[in-house]
Amino acid sequence: MIKFSARHEVNDLRKDMDAGFVNMEAKFDALRAELTAIKWGVWIIGAGTVAILVKTFF
Repeated sequence: MIKFSARHEVNDLRKDMDAGFVNMEAKFDALRAELTAIKWGVWIIGAGTVAILVKTFF
């Protein structure tokens, strides 16, 4: 009887996990887009900083 109830608990946990991963790909796509935007922003700020330093010291 213990094995039978444990099996049901495992099945319930699997159902909960499946429900949690439903829109995971869409969430990762949104994060990927956000990180790309951040990367471009860091690149532009870095290029501007280098340009200011080059203009100031050279």
